[in-house]
Amino acid sequence: MKIEVRMDSAFFSDAIVSALDGMGIEFTLSVPFERFAELKKRVQDRARWRSMDETWSYFEVAWKPKKWPKVYRFLFIRQRCPVLRKEPIQLDLFIPYEYGYDFKVIVTNKWASGKKILMYHNGRAAQESVFGS
Repeated sequence: MKIEVRMDSAFFSDAIVSALDGMGIEFTLSVPFERFAELKKRVQDRARWRSMDETWSYFEVAWKPKKWPKVYRFLFIRQRCPVLRKEPIQLDLFIPYEYGYDFKVIVTNKWASGKKILMYHNGRAAQESVFGS
């Protein structure tokens, strides 16, 4: 039997990652990457992203925070999304949008494709909506 876990950033810690990995549980865990200047810099400096589709792209690195004993797979994911302009709207033409990105980082011990890991991890939010109803 295979056990899988997906968690949000509130559970991000070496103890949880190590425990899950040590028990052979496959996991995806959101990383509060704003706390890690090195991870933010990797996003800012990245020039080439692997496309999943017209909305999603990613890159991955093997990395560990300094105090962790083991390196894990970190997926850096960006989602292309419209940003409403703050200027006056041209009512006779259209509502202008600029496109920007939202970013997230996931740590995992799963070895599926980046797209499959994102779909699996994002399924957590969909599941919470069902149970929250």
